[in-house]
Amino acid sequence: MDAVRMAIQQEATEQAYRGKAADSARMHVGEVEEIAAAISRGVRPERSCGGPPIYQRTGSLDEVRALRNEVDELKRMMQEMSLQLSPLAAGLHGRQLTDGPRAVGRARCFSCGRRGHLRKDCPRTQATERRPDCYGKPWNKSLDACPVVNALRNSNAACTDTVKMAYTKESGRANIGACLCVPVKVRTKFIRMLVDTDAGRTLLRSDEFRRIGGQWELSQCNVCLLSAGGTALDVMGGVLLPLQVGDKTFAIEVIVMDKLQFAGLLGINFLKLHGFVVDLARGTLSCSEQKPKIPLQSAGRASGNGAWSVSAWKPASTSKRMLQHLIETTGAPLTVSQQGKLRGILSKFRNAFAASEFDIGRTSVLKHDIITDSNRPVRHPLRRLSPLERNEVSQLIQRMLDNKIIEPSNSPWAAGIVPVRKKDGSIRLCVDYRKLNEVSRRNAYPIPRVDETLEALAGARYFSTIDLLSGYWQVELTDAAKEKTTFINHDGLFQFNVMPFGLTGAPATFQRLIERVLAGLKWSTCLVYLDDIIVFSRTAEEHIEHFAQVFIRPQEAGLKVNSRKCKLFCKEVCYLGHIVSEKGIEPDLSLTEKMRTYPVPKCLTEVQRFLEMASYYRKFIKNFAAIAKPLHQLTEKRKPFEWSLECTEAFHKLRAALVGERLRQERRLRFTQLFTDVREYR
Repeated sequence: MDAVRMAIQQEATEQAYRGKAADSARMHVGEVEEIAAAISRGVRPERSCGGPPIYQRTGSLDEVRALRNEVDELKRMMQEMSLQLSPLAAGLHGRQLTDGPRAVGRARCFSCGRRGHLRKDCPRTQATERRPDCYGKPWNKSLDACPVVNALRNSNAACTDTVKMAYTKESGRANIGACLCVPVKVRTKFIRMLVDTDAGRTLLRSDEFRRIGGQWELSQCNVCLLSAGGTALDVMGGVLLPLQVGDKTFAIEVIVMDKLQFAGLLGINFLKLHGFVVDLARGTLSCSEQKPKIPLQSAGRASGNGAWSVSAWKPASTSKRMLQHLIETTGAPLTVSQQGKLRGILSKFRNAFAASEFDIGRTSVLKHDIITDSNRPVRHPLRRLSPLERNEVSQLIQRMLDNKIIEPSNSPWAAGIVPVRKKDGSIRLCVDYRKLNEVSRRNAYPIPRVDETLEALAGARYFSTIDLLSGYWQVELTDAAKEKTTFINHDGLFQFNVMPFGLTGAPATFQRLIERVLAGLKWSTCLVYLDDIIVFSRTAEEHIEHFAQVFIRPQEAGLKVNSRKCKLFCKEVCYLGHIVSEKGIEPDLSLTEKMRTYPVPKCLTEVQRFLEMASYYRKFIKNFAAIAKPLHQLTEKRKPFEWSLECTEAFHKLRAALVGERLRQERRLRFTQLFTDVREYR
């Protein structure tokens, strides 16, 4: 019956195109059903499609079947031609010509044999159809000459797309249950990326792009990204990157942007181009050409042929989201067992994490006291602020009052305030305690040497850094010290209940507090330099034990940890202005690179400031003392400040030695030079 119906419809259409019977092409559906039913019963129908009876033209049912076969063959050829032409029309980004599969009724797929879709829309065909040779192969320099790779590099210049993304800071967590996470390796760095079928492009956050390093440069990206709410997103540029998923490396264009909630997104363009299939029921991501060889971070062992498990992100409370973020941002890949242990430790001590900016702990281990040699109070005049600064300072003071960081005061002491603008545009309230410090007794508690602290990390392979939220504010003041911290502004007098920044004895008090809290663990398990705590170990299992031993101490002492600045299980970490890894200690080039544009000093204070910054990395600069000698002579007492040509040469040599390339060359040296005293040993 289906064959007769298709034959009738085909014949009616042919007559319409020949102009013989245009109206027959629009024959009522009931007439077609009536003729087809009569033929299926073996009865010769009296009616036909605008011409002689159908049996007079087809002769028999065999001819109808033959006609149907010819029609099917023509349709199959047309579908194959459409499949070959659709990639050319849609471009290299995997875009479809329509919004979805076309409704085809009961048509049969020539690939899987099922009804309801055509071959070009068949899921099995999309997962196994042939792709360009450069994809699915290990990345190498020969790919630079591949026409497909070059087309991907230049594709943004030829078109401008508007693509809706699901995961950005503006879009929130819409459709969050449909996304999965998978570790992706770029060069030597692992990035945990979301597999987002709602995202039209593959994205990478800007800080992750900088972290992977390399010689890649961003190109102009003419694509308009929209959040789930329809807001246009800022794009920094596009770059072609080799992404290793499992044991295969794939080339894909990645869009780099700042405001991204996660480290990266694997969009639908990556999944379609390389034939990946997401199974939400089993929580797996599979590829017909992929056989996983390494365990992934947050799921069990790989299961099935070419499939591996991934972790689904589920909505959770604030504390659970923080714990999930810490686990996902681990710097080294962990096994399932190690992840379970880490998750248990973080869950056990989850109360140690601050829930907000002003969720600041209060320790009872010790209190800070201010002892002055003079009983005469020091008072600063009221400083003038702009209307904008006054409004922002008033709001900040109100929040500090609400959280009992400060309180109104009637003290005769009064220090001036200096509002400082942060990088994010908000205000930091700094108090000028210089006159108070002049009359205060200094605390002689020792602060660790930076070089000894860094040298103690030798031989470690795993590192975790713990950052306390507003560490000074977690130390209470004695009642006698509170009135001496009073500051003045246009809203009145206020005094601190906690230890403020800027006091001469504050670093020593805080160092004593942290060393008392971590007593017995310093030098063997962790290192402490003021509020910078680093846990170090040689193996992953040992690091889990060390982390548990250290992390229990802040919670017992009533201290709160800033989860956003904590880095767990890192193979490489920034600590005290240096990059620490199992390879050794290197200078943080992001800090030294700023010296490239440092101006020539014009006074004694500027010379002293430059020498202090340069001396911090003196161990990486050969003959530092000899080079800096003319500058040191300028700082001698009872000597006039006279800038000479020798000082200019010394300044330029030190500044050139501090920039990234010179320091890189020094670190490439594989030997150590030892300089001894020339005196005779007796």
